[in-house]
Amino acid sequence: MPDGLETLILQGTYTKLTSLTVPESVTHIDAGTFYELRSLKLPQEATLAQGSFPRCRRLESVTIPKGNPYLDAFFACDGLKSITLPDDVLVLSGGIGGKSLTSVDLNQVRVLGEGAFADCSALTRITLPESLVAIEGVAFSNCTALVAVQGGKNVRDLGYGCFAGCTALLDFGDLPDRVRRVDHTTFENTAWYQNQPAGVVYFGRIAYCYKGTMPEGTTLSLKPGTISVTIGFIFEQEPLTPRTLAYFEQKSTVDYIGAVQGIPVCFDAKECASETFALQNIHAHQVAFMEEFEHQGGISFLLIFYTGKNEIIYLPYREVRRFWDRGANGGRKSFRFEEIAVSYPVKQHGGFLVPYLDAIQQDLDDRDAGD
Repeated sequence: MPDGLETLILQGTYTKLTSLTVPESVTHIDAGTFYELRSLKLPQEATLAQGSFPRCRRLESVTIPKGNPYLDAFFACDGLKSITLPDDVLVLSGGIGGKSLTSVDLNQVRVLGEGAFADCSALTRITLPESLVAIEGVAFSNCTALVAVQGGKNVRDLGYGCFAGCTALLDFGDLPDRVRRVDHTTFENTAWYQNQPAGVVYFGRIAYCYKGTMPEGTTLSLKPGTISVTIGFIFEQEPLTPRTLAYFEQKSTVDYIGAVQGIPVCFDAKECASETFALQNIHAHQVAFMEEFEHQGGISFLLIFYTGKNEIIYLPYREVRRFWDRGANGGRKSFRFEEIAVSYPVKQHGGFLVPYLDAIQQDLDDRDAGD
């Protein structure tokens, strides 16, 4: 390649190239599939376009260049055995690596995104750095050789199915001590879950599920110090009914239902550590409720706090429904921040939130303009 080259675009599929050295002058790389690539040398610093180098099945190791805070590349590279990350990668997503991956140093990663290491069936152990705060949906799903997770003392969120199918996994390191939110699918079909006795199963101080057959008329007793009950708390894979959970106060469908300046309003507040929001964080009954609320002349929306961007947005129901329908029809069950076509910022004034009055007015104006 010529000296002085700054942008490298190699889209498409390459079946014969076995070695690729990218000059240090290159600062941006957008690459396709190299089925026979065995040797890859990248510059010390260069941005990798989303989805670069997928299915490079012969590649065994890669050193990621600096300049990729959000890394979504090397999807389904089933020959990769090791990945070296620089200290400026903050979010890993998109299914990096593949079936041969045995080791990865996560360095200073803050978020493991959706499907980050899904189906890495040769991975036996993973050390979570102190920088890590969230593990999103199916991040380690079907890592069938994974026996232990080490570290993780600052992780607060475990997404849906993030360890599902890890049939050998028994040890979760520091995760139980600090995690504040899990999903009812987080530990499905793990060795840890299989070893739990019948009754209320705890993960740290979270009541995860009820295991076994609950006799009719049973009154559940939660341990002192319980900080939460898992969303979708399950009873042999079925949602607990009002009958079996009669001692709990009935859970609200959404976080807020009321009126603002005479307008019926309902919303649910969510938090997202990366730029990818998993639809598993929304439940079908919430979508149905917001749909009916809109039909009755109300306004429904989500308030999403993107912690990495330090931004709060008002996402109108019509946008929520667009992404929900896409997932229901076989598309991605998540959406990226840049995919959002309609949203309204929720601004801060003097350090205090003016929650959503301005955003509601913008929403109303747009609705009127569309009529």
